[in-house]
Amino acid sequence: MLQARPPSGGRGVPPAGGIGQGVAATDNQVTPLNHSHCAASPCPSACPGLLRIVAARDGGICRIKLPGGRLSAVQARAIAAAAEAAAAGVLEATNRANLQIRGVRAGAEGALIERLLDAGLGAASAGGDDVRNLMLSPAAGDDPQALQDTRPLAAQLLARLEAEPRWHALSPKFALQLDGGERLAMLEHPHDLWLAAMPAGCLFDAIAETGNCLPDAIQMLTPCTVGNGWLKVL
Repeated sequence: MLQARPPSGGRGVPPAGGIGQGVAATDNQVTPLNHSHCAASPCPSACPGLLRIVAARDGGICRIKLPGGRLSAVQARAIAAAAEAAAAGVLEATNRANLQIRGVRAGAEGALIERLLDAGLGAASAGGDDVRNLMLSPAAGDDPQALQDTRPLAAQLLARLEAEPRWHALSPKFALQLDGGERLAMLEHPHDLWLAAMPAGCLFDAIAETGNCLPDAIQMLTPCTVGNGWLKVL
């Protein structure tokens, strides 16, 4: 059962820039998505996306949202080829387990987007591209010590986020974490919503980032607001 953020005891990975980017590669084949949304415009924002290439000093930036941090070998090769053909060949891993292509050349944006869509890297709709910041452990589904395989729930959540227009108004920086209790997990990255598998007998484990009055929803869970061992006020 997924409830709230668990304590970090003994788990974790290096911060962004180390090995803990949450990107897993497989040899699965990909099925290209329907390109009918390619010409559609995503919501205005300064944040890069697959369909929104944002200018920078070294050229455009195209950010590719990876569903749950998963990337097939076929897709990885397609991204590398696209970065060489339409940009400076520079790839970066972001702290939300996504990839971005830097140095996109002026006039090459459309060709780059088409290449990425051909590799099956697009969302189900233009508006759904921004809200795919869903992070899983790189070991999700493979760690025998995990409490729950989060991949099926991740697929359901991503499908709803992409398909339902009401969620498209969320900020492109909105982040969702599913923690199955794997030993390899990103615990230092802030998320707007963090759902975690809890061990048997543990009902709630909550962290409220406030120095003032706790939200009513949190106060309902505990008779004590500070120092009871499983609820922290930061």
